[in-house]
Amino acid sequence: MMILPLCHNFIMQGITTAIGGNCGLTPSPKRGMSVEPTKRKIGLDGWEAGISKNDLSQAKWLKKVERKGISVNFVPFIGHNVVRRYVIGEDFKRYATSKEIEEMKQLVEDGMKCGAY
Repeated sequence: MMILPLCHNFIMQGITTAIGGNCGLTPSPKRGMSVEPTKRKIGLDGWEAGISKNDLSQAKWLKKVERKGISVNFVPFIGHNVVRRYVIGEDFKRYATSKEIEEMKQLVEDGMKCGAY
């Protein structure tokens, strides 16, 4: 949507609403993380077109999407994989501590207040 905001591919099929992030990957929240090669293979880099690879909150990303002026309704989710990596960092495969779980819950709550579902 960030590369082709008019979304002709959706509109021509009668699709008027797009859901993003249901796969667990979203461009935000992040801090100092670049897009890994595995994410590029599935197209997340298209979501991030023109977006800094540094800190990015859900609110900042949604404002960028809104300014871009996409032509379909958009229902953004907050990717659980991204939230986990944001809090835990490179060691994201281990069990989260109670404190980390609370921080993840807060990130999701903050994102939902900004407009994510």
